[in-house]
Amino acid sequence: MAKTKTKPKTKSYYRKQPSYRGMRDKRYRKTEEAILEVLLKAKKMPSTTELTKRARISRSTLYRHHRAIPGIIPDYEHDITIVFKQEVSSTLKRRRDATIESIYLKILFFVLRYKRVFKILFKYSGDRVVENMVLAVKDLIAINCHLPKNSDRLFKIYAKEVAGIVEDWNDNDFSEHEINRILKDIVYLTTTMKQRLAPIRR
Repeated sequence: MAKTKTKPKTKSYYRKQPSYRGMRDKRYRKTEEAILEVLLKAKKMPSTTELTKRARISRSTLYRHHRAIPGIIPDYEHDITIVFKQEVSSTLKRRRDATIESIYLKILFFVLRYKRVFKILFKYSGDRVVENMVLAVKDLIAINCHLPKNSDRLFKIYAKEVAGIVEDWNDNDFSEHEINRILKDIVYLTTTMKQRLAPIRR
């Protein structure tokens, strides 16, 4: 009898629909809140049994939100990046004169709004999500601010620096008292990047 080959796990192993589309539904939000609360309190990623028990939800409910436990963090990373990109795109449509500084300062207020989600992401996957957020809006900023095409490498460095600043802020529990210092750090970073871009523009 021929052995059945096991199919490798691909991206379809995780859920296809980003959760933010279901956030208008009260029950959907309530379940996500319960999952978030468990992940915040857990010392490590819980098993399916542990998560459903602590969140007081059934396995079928969990799998309607996330296809598997290993997919929860990638799901949140994906969702938060999409929402951020949509917000930046909307800002640029309304404000054609938006500066690089104003766009990246938006990151801080975005992080504050979704503070609990970011705490979980930093806890389980580090500052990767912030770096991806910065890179996700790179093309939008390049078009709006007329940046040179060969600025990719500089943007990657900048993305890592911004991610490091936000990670440090996370270590201080995203204290609102720290905002002024964080703002200065990001403005300084952005000014430095623009100075480095100046010779490339010529």
